[in-house]
Amino acid sequence: MYKRASLLLAVLLLLMIVLPAQNLQQIYTGLLENFRNKNYKEVIKTGEQVLSKLDKDRKPQQEAYAMFAYFTGSACIGDNQYLKAEPYLRDAVRLLRKMDNKTDELGNACNDLGDLYNRMGRNTEAE
Repeated sequence: MYKRASLLLAVLLLLMIVLPAQNLQQIYTGLLENFRNKNYKEVIKTGEQVLSKLDKDRKPQQEAYAMFAYFTGSACIGDNQYLKAEPYLRDAVRLLRKMDNKTDELGNACNDLGDLYNRMGRNTEAE
């Protein structure tokens, strides 16, 4: 528990340096609110800004990257930007598979990726 809390604190501190105007939790809270209100363009804009500052290959940033990628990709589906959604959702699924504590999020990301492939007519991949 202590190790996880200190890791999260380190990630938040790092991101506060990278994103000085707001802390990551505030940005994430705003992103979720916009997603719930179907303000997909705003979710995409915010998600892309945050994701451009995160490194998906660095362990401390992967959880944040996975969650922002998931919501950005799902917002792209909501905004009918299917080609743009795919890399975000694929990244989210790949990263969430590595995390034992994110099974619900992994299920949602897999479902959205399958839905995306179905909408694109890629039925084999959708399964």
